[in-house]
Amino acid sequence: MGSYPWNPENAPIEIRTRGGIIPTWTIYNGSAGPLPYSEQDQLKTAPPEPITLIPYGCTTLRITEFPVVEVGK
Repeated sequence: MGSYPWNPENAPIEIRTRGGIIPTWTIYNGSAGPLPYSEQDQLKTAPPEPITLIPYGCTTLRITEFPVVEVGK
């Protein structure tokens, strides 16, 4: 096998949905950092935009759980 099959180009499935960016949630040591502690930080999300999710093993930035926030409060 000449090329590594687990990469974004060869992802066997995609989920397309909408999500907002939490500006205070950043990368820490090459990984998704801890979720913001303050509920106020989580409410300061950007408007939802289309995102595409692919399997965990096909990525370099791996997020296993996304926070759920209410938009518009």
